[in-house]
Amino acid sequence: MRLETSKILSNYINKQISSKEFQEWVYNDQNLESELGEKIYLELLSLDLRNEDSYKNVEQLLDNCIDYAQLHKNEIVKLINQICEKQKSFNDSISELYQWMNKGYLFLSKIDTIGNFNEQGKSIIHSIEDYMNDEEKWNILGIREPGFFNDLIQIKTQILNNQILITGKYEIIQFYGKQFEYIEKSI
Repeated sequence: MRLETSKILSNYINKQISSKEFQEWVYNDQNLESELGEKIYLELLSLDLRNEDSYKNVEQLLDNCIDYAQLHKNEIVKLINQICEKQKSFNDSISELYQWMNKGYLFLSKIDTIGNFNEQGKSIIHSIEDYMNDEEKWNILGIREPGFFNDLIQIKTQILNNQILITGKYEIIQFYGKQFEYIEKSI
């Protein structure tokens, strides 16, 4: 399956795109039937995507088709690149890293800012004020956690060298939902 297809399916299942956008994509994507196979494709077309349960129905039908391993590897590496190049705002950068950690990618917790995100008294987030601009926020991060960017680059390198292997497998854990698995190999 194309990575683009996995991303759209995952985004829909996670309610990051609307049913209308998803439905338009399903009917307009020229490769979808060949990627899913005729049987699954026809089942997808038969779903009422306007129904509130359509997200769950699509997940039940297509979750096993999504290449989470490659999708998540690419998305995490892309995010790290964007953060290191400061293409994202400070708030979005920290929030998105934290969201990935909450999906089960606990190797991100090695970065104190992410691992201590909600810890009162430990998190640098408590040193950040709403009135500060991004440059001021990044400067505070640099003072409080000088190795932040180096740690991110090291994690990216480990992912690209398969020292951190994102498996694409997950478990449903009570209170946490989907928790994706990874294998961390010693260097």
